[in-house]
Amino acid sequence: MKMSKPLALLLMLGMFSTTALANEAHVCRSAALPQSHKESGLSDTTSFTCGGGLTGTVPTLAQEGWQITNLLQQADTSALSAIKPGQIPSNPEDLAKTYWVLLIQK
Repeated sequence: MKMSKPLALLLMLGMFSTTALANEAHVCRSAALPQSHKESGLSDTTSFTCGGGLTGTVPTLAQEGWQITNLLQQADTSALSAIKPGQIPSNPEDLAKTYWVLLIQK
């Protein structure tokens, strides 16, 4: 049975993910906070700074038409490298902070 050209085109498009068809995408990052901080968890009020000068929370980015394609929790341990052997930090919680990373697309 011969397949029509429009149907073949639709089947070919279905094989590609929507990410490949996105016109624009950005990486967004929240502030790095100690895990014990009350706002370190992801919530509707977590603020993100994205490439392209975008900022906002998940709800505001969604209202602007952005789709969240990936969410990652990352650790920031850069303060550990500043500690000298035998030195005790004044606030050990500042040595390891976490932040959220979103990948968004339109």
